[in-house]
Amino acid sequence: LPQAVYPMDLRSVTIAHTGGDVYGRVSLKKAGSLAYMAYGGTMPDDKNGGYRYGIEDRGLGINGKIKRHGGGFDLRWTLPVEGLQVGGSHVETRGEFSLRSPQAPIPLQVDMEAWNISSLYGDYQYEDWHFSGEWRRTIAELVVTPSAAPTAPIESLGWFVAGAYRIAKPLELGAYYSNYIANTEFDNGLDNNHV
Repeated sequence: LPQAVYPMDLRSVTIAHTGGDVYGRVSLKKAGSLAYMAYGGTMPDDKNGGYRYGIEDRGLGINGKIKRHGGGFDLRWTLPVEGLQVGGSHVETRGEFSLRSPQAPIPLQVDMEAWNISSLYGDYQYEDWHFSGEWRRTIAELVVTPSAAPTAPIESLGWFVAGAYRIAKPLELGAYYSNYIANTEFDNGLDNNHV
């Protein structure tokens, strides 16, 4: 899956939860059908997740677990055009964790006021052709205490477009192009911000 939208180091902490789900499908008659899902609960802390390596690479450490809870929804519209689906999803989570820093004599408390992910996507299949794309926006609001300066929300954006052609029943050849901006406040030309 394109890393701009589905980063492997965050997959285990963004798609899993312990809680409840409600889902179903509603017929819209001539307008197609609408599939829905809503969920809520607690999110896991993956101790082998890539985000932990990123924190440690900055000389920091995490004390204990990262605690998160929240919920989200997904709406998927199957249009009356054969093979065409569009949809959107949104998840909102809150949480907290504690950091160790060589520069701080006491642990830093990090409150995740928000970790919200919104996405829009589409998928179209016609005979042996398959096209898809997705746009995703993530906003993280962190409050670190004790801290001398307020922290601003971090917005990151990712998207991809993909196309494939089925040559034979078991073989499909395809390609995709994806783009990721780690922090929209920084210059998009920076090598470490634009992938």
